[in-house]
This record gives sequence, C-alpha cells and structure tokens, in this order.
Amino acid sequence: MSLASPYSVSVILPAFIRHDDDSSIRLMRRALESVLDQAYPGAFEILIIDDGSPVPVRNTMHAAGFPDLPGIRWFRSERNEGLVHALNTGLWKARYSLIARQDADDRSMPGRIAAQMDRFRSDPDLTLTSVGMTLVDADGKEWEQHLRRDGWENILHLAAEVGWSPFCGPGVLALSSIFRLLGGFSHNPTWRHAEDWHLWSIWIRFFKPAQVEELLYEYSQIPSSVSHQYREQQLVASRRIHRQLKAVVDWKTHPGNVRRLADILGVSLMQCGAICYRIWRYRPTVRIPRIAVDVIRRVLPDRDIVIDHDGQSPIWQIEDLANGFPGARANHVPVDDTVVCCHI
Repeated sequence: MSLASPYSVSVILPAFIRHDDDSSIRLMRRALESVLDQAYPGAFEILIIDDGSPVPVRNTMHAAGFPDLPGIRWFRSERNEGLVHALNTGLWKARYSLIARQDADDRSMPGRIAAQMDRFRSDPDLTLTSVGMTLVDADGKEWEQHLRRDGWENILHLAAEVGWSPFCGPGVLALSSIFRLLGGFSHNPTWRHAEDWHLWSIWIRFFKPAQVEELLYEYSQIPSSVSHQYREQQLVASRRIHRQLKAVVDWKTHPGNVRRLADILGVSLMQCGAICYRIWRYRPTVRIPRIAVDVIRRVLPDRDIVIDHDGQSPIWQIEDLANGFPGARANHVPVDDTVVCCHI
C-alpha cells in the first residue's frame, strides 16, 4: 500500500461484458468517465477486475474506442468467479489507503469523492462513508431515491432496528486497512447476494461510519443486476443478517460504549474498534484494566467475557491488539493484573 498520501484512492470496478453486449459497453464507458471526472486530493487508480468475460474487457473497450489511460490497471480472471471474488481481488491488489467502489453499470455523480473525502479530512476516527443514491431504470429514468441519515447511532438504527443495509454499497469510500482486517467480502454461501450487507453489519459494530446526505450515486436497476436477478435469495440472507445484528446491538448505547472503552484504554476510537474486533473474532486472553471489563461485556454481548487464566494460553497486551491502526500508544489508565478470557 502506498504511504504517499492518506487521501489517495483505489477505485475498484468489477466488470463482466459479453462481446456483443453494446449496452454494457456503453454503461461501462459512462461509469469509467464518471470516476475519471472526480476530484482526488491525492493519487488515484482505477482497478478494473474482469470477471472472466468471454473476450477480455480491456480488448472490448479498446475496440469500442476507449484508450488505455494513466491510472487504470487491468486484471482478469480466466473464468467467471462472481462479484465477491472480483471485489476481493481488487482489495488485495489496491495500492492506496482508501477504497472506493464503482459498479460498471452505475454512475458516480460530480463531487462524490470530494464530498466523502471532506468527511475523512475532518474526522480522524472515521473509517467509512457512503452517499445517497438515485435508482434508475435501463433507460436512465429516475424512479426512487435513497437518502439516509448521518451519525453512527442513526446508521445502527437503520441496520439493527429497521433491517436495511445501511449503505449504498457501490457508493462506499472506506479504509483499505479495515477491509483487510475484516477479511474482505465473505465467500460463505449463507450470505450469498448480500455479502456487502454482511460485511457492513460487522463493520458498524466496531468502527465509526458516516453518511454524506447527498444524492451522489446513480444506481441502475436493470434485468442483469444482482439485486434484480436474485431478489429472493438476497432477502433471505438480509433477514438473517438483520436478526443477528439486532440480537447483539443496542443502537442507542453501542457507539457510546465503544467511545467509553476507548477512553478507558487510552487508545483512539479506531484502535478500540480493532481491539474489540480481534477479541470478538479470535477470542484471545488479554490483559486490561479491571474497570474495562463491564464495558467490553456490553460491547461484546455475544462473547463470554470472564476474568480467568488457564496458565497455558499466551496473554496479549492491548497495544498488540491495536497494532496497525493510528492513535495513542500508551494507556492512560494503569493496567492491573486483570486477565480477561473470551470464550465462545
């Protein structure tokens, strides 16, 4: 990953084009131009992930008159692996600290990246932003708008109480470090066709998100789209995600508990998210201040947090679990001899 600028952006654009599909070629050209026309405060790259198209997308676009341009990188799978594989390929190939999504049949509106970048500049705790979207049909006719409220609590309310995916997935701009910590998009068939919703349901438990309350993404609802072809499967997976999130998150108090824990541990909010996620995911034995135990239990109600040590497991320090994320290094609350074990 490049360290040249904290505001450099890798745009991931998955693509699958049938050689004779003039409509897909036209829409992809429009999508690319909408990304190229954005204002970037740092370096940028566009990673086009060809998901096994019969004819390489690069060749098809060249034949349609779209030239190779600086900043565009092409990758191709030999066979069609699906959207999740394409997105994860882009995540691992990306060079820069921020990841933007863009679908090949959609359009980013002018000012999208700039508006999202303004939020990152003004908030060092922020890890993800999304934007409002306008749904259009195959002819570009507008038929619905989705404009969601900003604020961590509001985003959690929409996800945990209402049961909606909180973000316009292709309109996200987020830290590549968090994508990688969480392992990218899941290949588990349980979440098939709702993989982005599944990832966001984990992300917003541990890391601060934001919404730009502007309609800055145009989402095409066309017969070939995943949301159109697999609507029923998507609904089944989405309901399962909603039930799981609602069972463990109180949207009114959860962000405050994470902030309180960060204060107790003397770490940044982003570091606190990394600590909580690693405890939740890997269940290590950790040395923490005693006053943090009850707060961790509230943040992780789906884990059995006990004060115990079997004498066998290695004991991790808070600094180790915060590794890789910016913020304060030393605890301002003395760490006593409390050892916390996280059990299933």
